[in-house]
Amino acid sequence: MIRSKVLTGMGLAALILGGWALGSMVLAENPANQAVASISRFTGEVRIQQHGQWIPAYRTAFLFSGDQVMTGKGRAEVQFTDGSLLTLTQFCTVTVREDAADSSWLGLFQQEFTRRTVALAQGKLWFDVRPETGVETALETPTVVCGILGTAGEIGHNASQGSVVGLSRGLAQVTSKATGLSVRLRANQRTRVTGEGPPEPPESYTPPPPPLVELSADAIPDQPEPLFTGREPGEKFGPGAGEGEFQVNLPAPPTGGDSGSGSVSP
Repeated sequence: MIRSKVLTGMGLAALILGGWALGSMVLAENPANQAVASISRFTGEVRIQQHGQWIPAYRTAFLFSGDQVMTGKGRAEVQFTDGSLLTLTQFCTVTVREDAADSSWLGLFQQEFTRRTVALAQGKLWFDVRPETGVETALETPTVVCGILGTAGEIGHNASQGSVVGLSRGLAQVTSKATGLSVRLRANQRTRVTGEGPPEPPESYTPPPPPLVELSADAIPDQPEPLFTGREPGEKFGPGAGEGEFQVNLPAPPTGGDSGSGSVSP
């Protein structure tokens, strides 16, 4: 009888530990055959990378976790399944990823959600993230991670001059990947991270409207979109800084192939 009770106790312990192990699984990759977004509008040179292959974009093209979108002399709008939007300007490269996650502890109080990452390698984009959709969204560049929820604004990156994040609505926490230091942004504020430094103090600004997507290809600039206006290079950035103009001009990505729509080379 004693042996039987000991085995029963061990069985209960195994059951509890098994339940904890299952409950602590916080991440599972989104199924490869489940679309996470689509190209809702585009014009000019836009390409999509799926399963290692680059193809010309087309309207309503589905995007899956891990897919990339690259614009040349073109623009594109990406719409996620929850209604959130990205507007990509010219000469922009973005990777989208979604994973299923949960915040349970010891298998209890399980709360499932989707973890979405938008990784901007170069260029500038506008974002409009819907609140209360069960999605946790993070924007990334090579130098920053930006956690957002129910937020709209712009983010841009240039390899030589850093990353800029500005908000027109909501809240965001901008963290330098190099230092781990963060700043909190509110609506009508922006910050910049250069090199391996921390985020610069937020400053007030007037967010510009998202760029028009449905333009003729000839109307799209031949140069990348300036990251933002507001400060001269080298001028103090932050509260109390004088007015001026600060523009980041991105180098054009490698090009090749035939001219015209869909001619951007990865």
